[in-house]
Amino acid sequence: MAQAGSGGGRGKTYGRGGREGRGSAGRASRGQGYSTKPKSTKVGLCKELEHHVFDYGGHGAADTMRITQEKIQQYAGIKYGKDIANELKNRVQVVIDQPEYTQAIKTRHIGYETLVRQKQSNLLAAMKTQLANLIATAGTDTKILLSIAKLKNEIADLEYESIQEVPFKLTAEESALYNNQGKSYSARQDKLVMVRGQVFALIFGQCTQLLQDKLKQEKNWTAVSASYKPLELYKLIESVVLKQTEDQYPVAAVWDQYCQVFNAKQGNNNNTEWYEWFSTKVEVAESVGCVFANDKTLDYCANLEYKKSFAVLGSTEQAAIKVLARERFMAFGLLKTAGSSHDKIKSDLSDDFTKGSDNYPVTPVQTLLLLDKYSKKPTVVAASEGTAFAQKGKKGEAKKDATNKKVDFDKEFYKDKECFRCGKKGHPKAACTVKLTPADDESKPKSPKSPKSSSSSISSKSDVSKMFGEMNKTIKSFWQGPKSSIRGS
Repeated sequence: MAQAGSGGGRGKTYGRGGREGRGSAGRASRGQGYSTKPKSTKVGLCKELEHHVFDYGGHGAADTMRITQEKIQQYAGIKYGKDIANELKNRVQVVIDQPEYTQAIKTRHIGYETLVRQKQSNLLAAMKTQLANLIATAGTDTKILLSIAKLKNEIADLEYESIQEVPFKLTAEESALYNNQGKSYSARQDKLVMVRGQVFALIFGQCTQLLQDKLKQEKNWTAVSASYKPLELYKLIESVVLKQTEDQYPVAAVWDQYCQVFNAKQGNNNNTEWYEWFSTKVEVAESVGCVFANDKTLDYCANLEYKKSFAVLGSTEQAAIKVLARERFMAFGLLKTAGSSHDKIKSDLSDDFTKGSDNYPVTPVQTLLLLDKYSKKPTVVAASEGTAFAQKGKKGEAKKDATNKKVDFDKEFYKDKECFRCGKKGHPKAACTVKLTPADDESKPKSPKSPKSSSSSISSKSDVSKMFGEMNKTIKSFWQGPKSSIRGS
């Protein structure tokens, strides 16, 4: 931010470019940090995010919120990794997939599992037969009764193992690879849990003090703050920021958001930046109840897609048409609000539609590609460039262009003046239209800047130099005479 001088205004402190300004009071000094567009004074705790904050109560608080969310997503992706960035972008909690065995290992395991089950079945059948024989001959023999009890336990263990999953049988190399994948999974999972807490603090730190106070007044603030989940904090921030429209007359709130969309202008934003800004404005408007598809656009899209009116379509088809109508509105709105450099393509599309060809883009992405492709203005060649080009051409061409020029001049003044080009009276050299032959060119009177005149001027200069040299010698001899006489006396 610009730093003001101690004397204010353009005063005795350093003003423009460090020089002393004018006056001693008034506006802030324009020093090296001067900017015609001062930044917002509201800043968050994160220096890298600068003035991207979540605010409450301002006219553009909703737009600011969307932009800040995008900046936080980008910053979190750079600093904390792609997992948390995807979570913030898609608004869905990321679930990291556990490592899996390769298809070759799974196929081999099927055969191995079949073998294990067969062994368990055979052993279980043999043990049950043995148990039946022991029971038949046991009587009151305590040793046999003890063997029966042990056998029953073994049968119970085997039956339990037969319903458990058969562990994969891996080679040493496969086992090492799978273990490494498991460690990476655990480390990634632990990092995501830790990063969620850090991003939660980052988001809250980018809230202004007023918004923080409003968040703490919400009923579910305790649960959200205890969870340390950034998505939960996002939901709370959005509900509080967008809820401020509830204090407005509902019609006024919707009207304001419609105006924000329809009066939007691209300005100095490039095409990609404007695409993001316009999309944000539409999303904010929709969050307060604005709808950007009416009966006429719905019927138009339905006729294009199904050759039917919107009213006779089924619920699934109507839902699809609503999406298409919104996309068409976004595409046209992005084009309509684009800068004047795109006026040509706007005019061409309108003319095409009048002639019966609908070449308008259907999606915002198509509009963005169209703007990028046809936004270049034709290069205008200035008059000075044309003159320079003529001078760089062939000798005859430049002179030919010069003779065709009409130059206004005082005819009364030049009626007895000779032209330095053709030698005739009545016009200056700049207005000369006489076509000269090579012979005429040699016989024409020389201008003061001709080579001959230049050589004469050089010779005259040398004569003057000689004259001054002789004068210096005379003056020197004159002064030496008195000095010698003085010495002699």
